[in-house]
Amino acid sequence: MKHWSDREILEHIYGLGPDDRHLESCVSCGDRIRAARARRLDLEPAAGPGFLARQHAATLARVGHGPRARWAPAVGAVAACTLLAFLSFRPDPAPEPLVSSTDHQLYSDIYASLNAGAPRAAEPLQALFEGQ
Repeated sequence: MKHWSDREILEHIYGLGPDDRHLESCVSCGDRIRAARARRLDLEPAAGPGFLARQHAATLARVGHGPRARWAPAVGAVAACTLLAFLSFRPDPAPEPLVSSTDHQLYSDIYASLNAGAPRAAEPLQALFEGQ
């Protein structure tokens, strides 16, 4: 008589294996099956009433899915958008004046040189602009 392999014992424990006739005559295989069943009971949790609900609540508490955790992604998104807006929409620097004081002097010199040969009739008009 051949003893059952470990695979055959596991299949029998889960209801897939060979029939029980061998176990009636083989004490060794019967002892191995009883030991495997005891080991299986030690490894499996006792799933009594409410066990899965308590386990689910404990897992959520460990992960951090409390009432405050629901708002965390929204708060993070708002903070990221605010930071992005702050960094990308900076005011432009103040514009430089179009004409500097050295430019005024240059334009005055150019005007004086161009108007040096102006006719005498233009002198009253030039007098109006020299005061500026």
